[in-house]
Amino acid sequence: FNYLSDDYAIREWNLGIKDLTDFQKNYLAFFHKLNDYYQYFTQRILSQNTAYNGLAYRYVAENIQELMQEQHWDKLIFAGFNALTLSEEKIIRSLYESKQAELIWDVDEYYFSDKNQEAGLFLRKYASWYKFDKDTIAKHFQNPKEINVIAVPKEIGQAKIASELLKNNLNTKDLNNTALVLADENLLVAVLNSLDKDVLTETNVTMGYPLKNTAAHLLFRLFLKMQFVGQRQQKLRSQSHLRFLNEDLIQVLTNPLMADFFGKNTEIISAVQKQLYWTPTELQVLFNKTTTLDTLFLFVDFENNAKKAINFFQDFIKEFFLHYQEADSNLQLRYSSDREAFVLYSHMLNRLTDRINKYGFPINLQEFKIVFEQLIGNQNQAFHGEPLKGLQLMGLLETRILDFENLIILSVNEDILPSGKMSNSFIPVDIKRIFKLPTYTEKNAIFAYHFYRLLQRAKNVHLLYSTTAAKLVGGEKSRFITQLSLELFEYNPLSDFKETLYNFKEIKPENRFDISIEKDISVQERLLAIAKKGFSPTAINTYISCPLKFYFKHILRVEEPKDEKSFIDDRMVGNIIHHTLETLYKPFVGKAVNIDDLSKMKEQLLDEIQTQAKLEAKGQLLDSGQNLLAIKGIERYLEEFFAEEKKSLKENIKKGGSLIILGVEQTLKKKIILPEKGIEIKVAGNADRIDRWNRKVRVLDYKTGYVDPKALKKMEFDELFLDSKHEKTLQLLTYVWLLKDDYPKDDLQSGIIALRNVHNHYIFLSDSSEESLSKESLTIFESNLLEFFNELFDEKIPFVQTREKQNCQYCPYANICLK
Repeated sequence: FNYLSDDYAIREWNLGIKDLTDFQKNYLAFFHKLNDYYQYFTQRILSQNTAYNGLAYRYVAENIQELMQEQHWDKLIFAGFNALTLSEEKIIRSLYESKQAELIWDVDEYYFSDKNQEAGLFLRKYASWYKFDKDTIAKHFQNPKEINVIAVPKEIGQAKIASELLKNNLNTKDLNNTALVLADENLLVAVLNSLDKDVLTETNVTMGYPLKNTAAHLLFRLFLKMQFVGQRQQKLRSQSHLRFLNEDLIQVLTNPLMADFFGKNTEIISAVQKQLYWTPTELQVLFNKTTTLDTLFLFVDFENNAKKAINFFQDFIKEFFLHYQEADSNLQLRYSSDREAFVLYSHMLNRLTDRINKYGFPINLQEFKIVFEQLIGNQNQAFHGEPLKGLQLMGLLETRILDFENLIILSVNEDILPSGKMSNSFIPVDIKRIFKLPTYTEKNAIFAYHFYRLLQRAKNVHLLYSTTAAKLVGGEKSRFITQLSLELFEYNPLSDFKETLYNFKEIKPENRFDISIEKDISVQERLLAIAKKGFSPTAINTYISCPLKFYFKHILRVEEPKDEKSFIDDRMVGNIIHHTLETLYKPFVGKAVNIDDLSKMKEQLLDEIQTQAKLEAKGQLLDSGQNLLAIKGIERYLEEFFAEEKKSLKENIKKGGSLIILGVEQTLKKKIILPEKGIEIKVAGNADRIDRWNRKVRVLDYKTGYVDPKALKKMEFDELFLDSKHEKTLQLLTYVWLLKDDYPKDDLQSGIIALRNVHNHYIFLSDSSEESLSKESLTIFESNLLEFFNELFDEKIPFVQTREKQNCQYCPYANICLK
C-alpha cells in the first residue's frame, strides 16, 4: 500500500509550480488511507465469519500447513487447470508435494515447448516444481487439421456465415461433436436469430443471456430515465412537481412489452405528442378522459427516493404477472424469457430492500441506479437445452476441458481474442509486476491457452473475424491467426490452412417488387387540384428525387411522422434564423438600407433570436444544455452575417451604390399552359428576400447548412429535371423565372445566403462568367419546365420508385415501398 500511495503522489508531483487542487488532495488522501480501509474492512468481515473470494484464498494459503492436518479426504484431484493465482498455486503445490493431491494437466507440445508461445506461459512456470513427462505432454497438433480463416464484413455478418457453415457442411450427427464459440458474447442474439430452424432445435446454449440486455431491463431503464429528466426539469424551473418529457412517455407507452400486456392506445399517444412536458396529475386527467387502461400507476413521482422506486418496480412486476396469466398462449410463449427476467428482478429488489432496512441508510434515486446496475451487471438468464447432444453454443471460457471435432469460432479479432491491454485497476502495471500480480501479459496468456487448447484435438476449424473497425479498435484479425499461419505448417505439414475474404451478395427481400402507380381518374383530379393551388420548387424536386415519394406526399397526402424534439434540432435552427431575419428586415421593405440601419438590426439581434427561439421551441429551456449551444451557434452565424453585410454595404455606398429591400418572405406565383392538354398550371414559391443591389434585382434564399460555392457555378439544363442533385439550382432558377415579369427591364440575380459559410455568405447562380441570368437561360428553363409538367400530367407514365438508393436514405416512406 505504501508503494501504491507513493506512485500516485509522484504522478501529481509538480515541482511546486502550483498548489494541488482540492480534487488532487482528496485523490492522494484516498490512497494514503487505502491500507487503513483494507485492514478495517478485512477485520469487519472476518468478525462476521464471511469473506470475499480473494480473502478466502489468502487465508487458506497462509494457513495451508495447519489446514492440511484437518483433511477430510484421501486425495484431491485438480484437473484441467492452467492459470493459478499466487494463493492457488501455493495451496495446490503444498497439497501436491505432501502427496495429498494429484494434478492432471491438458497440455500440448506445440505451445509448451516453444518458449515464445504465450499459451504455455503458466505451464512452463509450474515445471519448476512439477515434472511434466511424456505421458503428460500430448502431441495433438501433429494430427491433420483443416483450418479455414474467413474475414467477414461487419460483426453481425459472422452470424450469417456461421449459420451457412452449419447448414451446408454438417449433418445432424456431426452437430453432436460441434461447438460454435463466441469470443464476443454480445453476438449471442444475432447468432440465435441467424441459425436455421433445424439447427436451432438441436442447439444447447451453455452461456447465459445478460439480464442487462433483456427487454425487461430496457423498460426499467426507461422508467428511471423518465424520473431523472423530470427531476432535472423540476430543479431547473424551481417547481414543486415533476414534469415528464413527452418522448420518454411515448417510449414507455410504445414499448412492445407495455403495448402487448397493458394495451396500446393511439389516442393517448397522439395526445401526449401535443404537449412537451406532463405532470403526473395532468397524465391522470388525460388517462381518465381517453382510456380505461390501468397504467395510471406508471407515472408517479419517485420523489428521489430508492424505496419508492423499489415499491414501484415490485408493483409493476405484480401487474405484469397478472396480465401474463390472463394472456393467450402465444403471448405467454413470446414473453416467457421476460417473465423469468422479472422473477430475477424481484429477487434482487428484495435483497436490496433487506440491505436498506438492515443498515437503515436512505439512498437517493441516482445511488439506487448505480447499486441496481451493479447488482444486475453480472446476472445472466439461463437457457434450457441438452448438454450431451446437438450443437453446443458457448463462450470461450465455457470450453475449458471440453473437446470438439468441429469448431466455429467467431470474433477472432485482436482486442477481443486476446482482449488487449485495457484494465480497470487502481494498481499500476509496474507495481503489479513487483508483487507478482497478473498484468495484461498474463491475461493474454490465459486467452492464448484457451484458444490453442480448444484447437488441439479439433479436426475441422473455422475462424471468423470482422474486417469492420469500430471506433478505436476492431477490423484486425487476431495475432493468434497470424501465429497459426506462420508456425503451424512448419510444425505439422499435414495441416491445411486457408484464408478467404467473404463478400456478401446484395440480399433483397424475396417478396420484393417494383411499385408502379397508374394515374387513374382520382390521381389526375388530384394533380389538377395541385395545379390550381400551385406547384412549389420543393414539390418539383420531390418528383425528380422519387416519383413514388411525390405520390405518397402530394397525391395521397400521407403525413410524415412527427418527431417532437425535446431540444432545438436543425429544422428549428433554420426556422429561428429565417423568422429572425424576416422580422429584422421587414420594416425596411420599400426602403434603402444604410449602415445605421444594419447597426440597429444587430443591436436587436440577440433579443429577436430569443423571441423566435421561445416561439419555436414551445416552452423548452433555452439557457442550458444542447439548446444553449444551439442558440449560441445561431447568434454566431447571424453576427458574422451582419458584420459581412455591414462591411460590403459600406464599400458599396462609397462607390455610389445602394441596397433597397423589395420584399421578405414574399410569395411569387405565375401560370403557364400545357399547349397539348390545355391545362393551366400555377407555379408558386416563397422567396426569403428580394432586394435591389445597385441596378440588379436579387432574389435570395437563406441556407443554414454548408453550401459548396461550386454547386451553383455551372448549370446543366439537360440534367436539371433529371437529377435531384441540382435541387438548389432548380429552386433558384424557378424564383428568377417567377420574378422576371415583374422586373422586365432589370438584370436579375438569384443566389443563396449561406450562413454557415465563413466570409463567403453570398453565392450566386450564373450561366456564364456574368452573375446576372440571361433571358435565353430563362427561356430554356421554361421550355424544360413545360416538358417536366407534360410528363407529370401524362396518364401513361406511372409513379415509380427511384433508382438512386441514396435518395431513400432519409425518406419517411422507405418502410412503405421497401426499396
